Amino acid sequence: MADRLPFIFGVHAHQPVGNFSHVIDQAYEGCYRPFLEVLLRSPSVKSTWHLSGPLVDFLEARYPEYLQALRSLVVEGRVELLASGYQEPILASLSRIDRREQVGRYLDRLESLFDVRPMGLWLTERVWEPELIEDLVACGIQYVFVDDYHLLSAGFAPEQLHGYFLTESGGSKLGVFPIDERLRYLIPFREEDETLEYAETLMAGRDLPAAIIIDDLEKFGSWPGTNDLVYRRGWLARFFEKVSSQSSMAWTLPREYVVAAPPRGLAYLPTASYFEMGEWSLPPDRAREFARLIEEWKRTPGWNSVKPYLRGSIWKNFLVKYPEANYLHKKMMHVSAKVNALPDPVRREAARAALYRGQCNDAFWHGVFGGLYLPHLRRANYRNLLEAEALAEETRPTVLHEDLDMDGSPEVYASGRDWVLCIAPRKGGGLRELSARGLLHNFCDTLSRRREHYHPLGEAVAKTESRADGEAGGDSIHDLQKAIPAKVRSRMAYDAYERLSFLDHFLPAGTTLKAYRLARHRELADTVVSEYALDRLVEDRALLSRSLRLENGLTLTIRKEYRWNLGPGRFEVQYEIVGEGTLDEPIIFAPEMTFSFPSADSEPGSIRKQGEVLGGFGEDLEVEGGELIFRDEVGGFELTILASGAERFWVYPVMTLSQSEGGFDEIYQGSSITPLFRLSPSSFEFRCAIVLHLQQLTS
Repeated sequence: MADRLPFIFGVHAHQPVGNFSHVIDQAYEGCYRPFLEVLLRSPSVKSTWHLSGPLVDFLEARYPEYLQALRSLVVEGRVELLASGYQEPILASLSRIDRREQVGRYLDRLESLFDVRPMGLWLTERVWEPELIEDLVACGIQYVFVDDYHLLSAGFAPEQLHGYFLTESGGSKLGVFPIDERLRYLIPFREEDETLEYAETLMAGRDLPAAIIIDDLEKFGSWPGTNDLVYRRGWLARFFEKVSSQSSMAWTLPREYVVAAPPRGLAYLPTASYFEMGEWSLPPDRAREFARLIEEWKRTPGWNSVKPYLRGSIWKNFLVKYPEANYLHKKMMHVSAKVNALPDPVRREAARAALYRGQCNDAFWHGVFGGLYLPHLRRANYRNLLEAEALAEETRPTVLHEDLDMDGSPEVYASGRDWVLCIAPRKGGGLRELSARGLLHNFCDTLSRRREHYHPLGEAVAKTESRADGEAGGDSIHDLQKAIPAKVRSRMAYDAYERLSFLDHFLPAGTTLKAYRLARHRELADTVVSEYALDRLVEDRALLSRSLRLENGLTLTIRKEYRWNLGPGRFEVQYEIVGEGTLDEPIIFAPEMTFSFPSADSEPGSIRKQGEVLGGFGEDLEVEGGELIFRDEVGGFELTILASGAERFWVYPVMTLSQSEGGFDEIYQGSSITPLFRLSPSSFEFRCAIVLHLQQLTS
């Protein structure tokens, strides 16, 4: 090996829990299957593979021959497998017991399928924290893969990196392989000769160096334009042939390299992920500023020297950037504690299986791919967490008043016979979660419409993520030019508040649905974003209140009482508003709900009234009267909303704009549903009730 450059080449493939089968089928046909076919025809190639647990489960059920073919390569010694957490969680986001269980279970799973127990681990999204070391070593892991950026940020020079290092914590020692970023951006976007020329430069003046790349398998066929490049134009076959036929490089597995080459020394890595993640996890203004600084430095000769000292935020900051992700994460931790405390091992095992599926990483963050923005991924996590929670609980209802989401203010968390709910008094007294036990569905699982740093400011085209290496070239997924269609731009709006439900608006009488939908309306009070007091909390109800003064001097006292455990499928919110003073003109009381529906804006979803179909979930509707029915064929339910005394309902789809590998996606997150009550121009006492009744559809 001393006279040839060890070439550690690997791929990582993942499909999240809850992804659509047809999407995975497309990835299989366009990427996974042809890549393996080329590899099978290249007998001298050795490669390192990581397949995530959800993808392995899918392949075993749908394409078992694929795993059989991969197993043959493992047996021949041509493929080394890497472990991870079973359901592809961010390991740093888990409790220590869940972290060890996730890794240990996936090691067992791979051993049962392939008759080998991996020594190495693919670190999901390369999110590294030093606290991982002891847990990984306890699971039998000997080495992990991170980006070279991790070590550059720790002070190492680029020429030191082409090998592996040792790190430790508490006496536990772990190997660390840095992935070469330059290779990530060359492969497969540049001609194979350019890649080989770069790899060969690594031999100069180094002791037993290695060229190391493990990257997304999806970039070999699923990313835009890559199927044609990699397979129809034959890039992959030529690449394999050229590396195999020249004498200066040797296909090498990680386990072979750690035997043949000594470690390059001791390294302590900071909390980090790959460079782009640091930009994505920043708040929009800071991310835009960070991107501007990067572009400025990349135009100077000193970019490569400066880059190690430029750092954005860390992965966990997504939980600050997106309160919806934070609540999902904290609910997961809450359910985890319940599950791990179960004394019954059989029940605990079943609950853990569901809990671990609910820890899949994609729904907790957002970068180039949709992630958090994709409702079906969040819905899958909630479904699994609700299943685990049901298995972990006694049948007796429980009510908690504690800071569940760890933002410094306590919430009301109630788990009853039919509903699981979370009320946030500090945030307008709104409802963060309303989950139907029978459906395993959280109706409040929506996203606010928010500005992202990649949204153009007055421009139709935005160049979003820039290349990490300005000289790498090629149209990687980070170089796509993305245009927002004019029709989408015309209806873009950003919310000034988090989209909880039962948020209380007071509006001028002339407010229109269009102004309300576009967030161009005027609020007469700050009740949507201000804190409510929790006056009473018992087993099946919570009473909140707030006093305020409107712009015209009228003083109002609002009391709203949430009621649950009222009978199958029934939930209720009662309002009492007492006014002191007089109004010059009527005002509108508008308690807004934002509910998610699995049918989204497609035909299986319809909004009805007295048997008449008024429209679909993707339409704006203004309906007279105080009752609406939301029929969801995909979810298998009807939700009736009764607001006696309401003059009319406003309904509109909450659409977000996010980037994806293909451009910009306008995504239905849920429906804003607002009954409108007219308050008279005099001192008054007003009462109303909003009643929800959920009924499952019979097949």
